[in-house]
Amino acid sequence: MPGQLISLMQKLTVAYKELAAVAAVKSEMIVKGDAAELQVSVNNERTLNETAENLEKQLVDAGARYLNTQGIVKENATVSEILPYLPEEDGETIETLRTELLDSVQQFSERHEQNRRLLDESLRFVNMSLDAIVPKQHNGNYSSNGKEQAGTAKRALFDSRA
Repeated sequence: MPGQLISLMQKLTVAYKELAAVAAVKSEMIVKGDAAELQVSVNNERTLNETAENLEKQLVDAGARYLNTQGIVKENATVSEILPYLPEEDGETIETLRTELLDSVQQFSERHEQNRRLLDESLRFVNMSLDAIVPKQHNGNYSSNGKEQAGTAKRALFDSRA
């Protein structure tokens, strides 16, 4: 049973390392402005995210089953909560994997945050460019009596703000 926990943690660590690698590629594509390759990276990231979520669920289930074999009923137990009930050798292996997994998750999170900032900056640049290229329209709305009506200015093309 500890072997299954070890195997799942190894797979999960690999998944997060792959997510960090895809996030690095996404950073490059954002900087280059390569929308097609960025979309490929986003799709890859989505697939890896689903894999990681599935592995996390399996790990939680395997942890609960292991604790059950030890006479402990606990759902959603963390690895730290399972460690005291493992044989020493398996516990050391899982602790090492836990540290490696946390490092991989941290690397992915940092890269993901960097990509979010890059995308925000890109959106600001696009909005600024649109504002420079497309002049604000004067409210030239007139009523039937020939007087100008009050209204709000609208962009000629579109408003890209979400």
